Amino acid sequence: DSDCTCGAANEQSTRIIGGKEVDPRYKYPWQVALVYANNTLQCGGSIINNLWILTAAHCLIDKDDNNNPVRPLYVWVGKHDRPILGTDTSPDTKRYDIKTYTPHDRYNSVDDNYDFALLELTETIPFNNVIRPVCLPKDGSNDYAGEDGTVTGWGLTSNDGSLSDVLKEAQVPILANNKCGNWAPAQITGLKLCAGAVNNTAFCSGDSGGPLCVVEDNKYIEVGVVSFYAGEGNGCYNENYPGVYARVSKVLGWISDNAKSGTWCN
Repeated sequence: DSDCTCGAANEQSTRIIGGKEVDPRYKYPWQVALVYANNTLQCGGSIINNLWILTAAHCLIDKDDNNNPVRPLYVWVGKHDRPILGTDTSPDTKRYDIKTYTPHDRYNSVDDNYDFALLELTETIPFNNVIRPVCLPKDGSNDYAGEDGTVTGWGLTSNDGSLSDVLKEAQVPILANNKCGNWAPAQITGLKLCAGAVNNTAFCSGDSGGPLCVVEDNKYIEVGVVSFYAGEGNGCYNENYPGVYARVSKVLGWISDNAKSGTWCN
């Protein structure tokens, strides 16, 4: 099946730099939106095979005022416009229900280590040119420092708390862990990856769980899951506090063990 190819973006001729609307629409066909009660978008995620979504554990563990877990109700695939706008005309846009929630069993909300979660859908996703999976790293040999990453999401685009109406992307340089700005070294363990803020391309909360990708051999490989940012007051990171991501290459065995009911694409 030619559509069972991972990491194949729908490219255009010019590269978008810095928090711009994704062009063409559906360029990143693995991007998903996790939608909660009241139709609110709180996290992103990515399609890794035809049954499973990779996101962040902290997207699953919030509690409401009655101490009940607040979890995403469903997953939108094939989206460009933010889900609550309902303006996407793509016939491929579809909502999927979630069958199982699997946060990493070693996730710790104090230090944010192992900030990974897998969502199993109730039915398989048929792939096409606007819906297909991202690739994962083959192994843990590359720390990606010095490479340029692409982060995508509908997150807050300014400090006034407004969400983007359309999927946006930013190019962020991946940093060595010991160069992660003013973050305390103890916070930036080997389970994490840092990517810098340059030219005001800061992404903000609302992109949690979404993918940070690098391109190798013309394929997009998800190397990080958006985990946390500095400045909880405004939810955006800055030059002193780069974005921190959960490092995907550290949990490849856990992903393959838990998501094996799906069909993988190469």
